Amino acid sequence: MEDRRTVLDHIDGIEVSAEAHHNNLTVLQSLDIGLFKLAESARQHEVEALERFGNDNIRFFSDFGSPVEMWLGCMFDWFAISLVSYMRTVQLMRLMEIKRWDLEELKQSPAQQKLHDACEAYIRGSPQRCLN
Repeated sequence: MEDRRTVLDHIDGIEVSAEAHHNNLTVLQSLDIGLFKLAESARQHEVEALERFGNDNIRFFSDFGSPVEMWLGCMFDWFAISLVSYMRTVQLMRLMEIKRWDLEELKQSPAQQKLHDACEAYIRGSPQRCLN
């Protein structure tokens, strides 16, 4: 049976075995849907504000303490946290493929530190540094 591959990052050329990473791919799918919904909802609030106030004079929108503003603040936090989780999961799968790590190896301290460093580098945009 041929190993089906899934592309996770076209820029850095990250692809993994779909079968070996089924659970993590399910996590990514959930995060993908959540990120889309958060962005879509924030955009809808933005469009409503533009319709309400016009777009000629809006540089920064704030209702100062309104439930909508508080909700938007939470949405941006959730988006950022979810995006970092997404990127960490991509890097986890990448390193598991490259280093041929299994879950038992990931429980060991040296692998955990390498994974932590690799995730931090990937999030900062320098994934090639962590493959040495």
